[in-house]
Amino acid sequence: MSVQSKIRGIHYILPSKENILQSGFGHSSWRKELKNLELLTPNSFMLEGKNVVSLHTEAEIDLLIFETCDSTMNRAFRLINEDLLLPWAGVATVQQINGRGQLQRSWVSAPGNLYVSFLLPFSENAERILWNRLLPLLLGHCIRIALNEIGATVSMKWPNDLLQKQDGQWRKIGGLLVEERAGEVVVGFGLNLCAAPQQKQLRANHAFAAGNIMFLDETPRPLGIWSALVKRIKKEYEFTLEKTVPQDFVLQLTPSLLWMGETGILHDGIVEQHVTFLGLAPDGGLRIHGTQGEQVVYSGSISK
Repeated sequence: MSVQSKIRGIHYILPSKENILQSGFGHSSWRKELKNLELLTPNSFMLEGKNVVSLHTEAEIDLLIFETCDSTMNRAFRLINEDLLLPWAGVATVQQINGRGQLQRSWVSAPGNLYVSFLLPFSENAERILWNRLLPLLLGHCIRIALNEIGATVSMKWPNDLLQKQDGQWRKIGGLLVEERAGEVVVGFGLNLCAAPQQKQLRANHAFAAGNIMFLDETPRPLGIWSALVKRIKKEYEFTLEKTVPQDFVLQLTPSLLWMGETGILHDGIVEQHVTFLGLAPDGGLRIHGTQGEQVVYSGSISK
């Protein structure tokens, strides 16, 4: 692979250890993916100014998998700057060192879960500016639909949380983050497959305990889940942009979001307000009614 070429297929970026299965890739969630090492093709190429070695396999998806990284989103943007990522190509890792969520909050990133960031294609849609404002909700919707299609019934909570009801209780099983830098949009996505944060690791005003996602008929592994999801996310994303206008999307999405029409608490990082969650504004903000009347907010978290 030359410096100028785009990443194609799946590449396991090897750690500086002789036995890959003694590294982070030896975690039970990844070991099964690498059981046929002899079928993978060794590669050597330049990445972020360094020569790296990978094990490569042809695949329908494009993905770079690292043993560790600071955050998949930061690494994805660095690779975009080197012109290495195609649209929908992703960066995954066994473990993140400095994963983050909304409002720069730390995202607990234990080994074995799915941590991936991917490059969203530039949209030529006539209402692109309106859609750009709705991207966190649109991508959350696409991920929710994709998860439902592969056997995990999940719901969304504004603005970017993925929830699943388990034994009658809601559990936060994942979330997403959308960032734009220099005109490039990257979507970061985390999904608890085998290791959910403990209660003491959650922020003080968290709405739900964390949990591991439950599927109907399979034991989830990061690569297998992402391979199934990304194709479905792409299909739903393209279908929505082609067949739906932003205003209709907001109207259709609102009833599926948790707590719309109910009372609860809005946390903005500084103060808490007891409000009624009225629904979505046309640009994806949350319409609330509190002591100061009706307002639209664009960040924060909500709880009961």
